[in-house]
Amino acid sequence: MTNEILEQITIDFFSPVPVFFQLYFEILNLIETGVLQSGDILPTEKQFCDRFHISRVAVRRAMSKLEKDNIIFRKKAIGTFVTPDAKNSSKINYGWIPLTTMIESCGKKPRAEILLLTIDYPSIEVQNQLHIDANKKISILKRLYYADNQICALNYYYLLIDIEWDLNLLGTGSVTHYLTTYHNIRIINATLKLTADFANREVAKYMQVPVKTPLLKILGVNRGNHGEVIGGDCSYYFADKTEIFFKVDKYTPFKWTKLF
Repeated sequence: MTNEILEQITIDFFSPVPVFFQLYFEILNLIETGVLQSGDILPTEKQFCDRFHISRVAVRRAMSKLEKDNIIFRKKAIGTFVTPDAKNSSKINYGWIPLTTMIESCGKKPRAEILLLTIDYPSIEVQNQLHIDANKKISILKRLYYADNQICALNYYYLLIDIEWDLNLLGTGSVTHYLTTYHNIRIINATLKLTADFANREVAKYMQVPVKTPLLKILGVNRGNHGEVIGGDCSYYFADKTEIFFKVDKYTPFKWTKLF
């Protein structure tokens, strides 16, 4: 089993993606495709190092992140195993790489400042984006993201389902992960639209740029098990500092997001 796992992992040393992130996503892919099942044991740190000629530091960082995301668990002196709920993790089922993960991949520390959490009627733009009625109140969460102390993105999240928000549990993490972990609400499908827009007064204020500065704008619509719209978001990034890529699958060249 160990050799089968190692044979299906690829590390690209010419990729700008850090080795530990490549290993992290390769293991997620093995779980998603069924090569690794709940309860299966992973190769040891030494086996990863010997096979791919990578450092123990890289392997340990990948394993620590998998453990933090509840994908694996460790038994002292026995080994590292796939958790029972790994297959259902939002890390596996959500195609868009979370912003905090992107920031970490650039070697920076993510931080999110909560600007607003309220329940209100959706704007005309949000009505059109999520195909909802003007009279339906929704949760609106507004967060400003930093990489170290540098502003890198402004995010608006719109949730159509009534929940009791716990901002301490949400922290800097993705709303998708929060909904899955703490409210048992799973997002099965996400549709993204990449476009460009000029900063209005509010966006310019928070991102500290002049009004009408061109920005990259990403609109998302999130759906549940039966195709129903659960929520969506709108994010603004600096157009001159952002390159957007996607990790599609194991057989597509590894793609990433560069924020700086």
